[in-house]
Amino acid sequence: MVSIGSSFVTPKSIADTKPTITVDDAIATAEKALNGKFNDFPPSLEFFVKPDNTVVLTHVVQIRNENAGVWVEAFVDAHANELVSIVDFVTKASVSLVYNDGLAYDLLCS
Repeated sequence: MVSIGSSFVTPKSIADTKPTITVDDAIATAEKALNGKFNDFPPSLEFFVKPDNTVVLTHVVQIRNENAGVWVEAFVDAHANELVSIVDFVTKASVSLVYNDGLAYDLLCS
């Protein structure tokens, strides 16, 4: 099986490739917004397309709060110093499975 995906965006604007805020400022913004701490995973710079089709340059950092069950990858605008998106690595979900024997099994994924 082969899966191929692509995304086509007509951007309204594209941010400058050189950040105007430091990664330390971005980490502080993400820690405050998400009530967690930077986990020392190496940060990166990535472009992110916002819902309004503007493309922003982001510092990408991982933030954790083990007591609250939070572990996310945060995308902080590298020019405006605003949190623009997160990827949640700790998602809680439940699934009901029905097998051929007619019995239902509930699974809790966390």
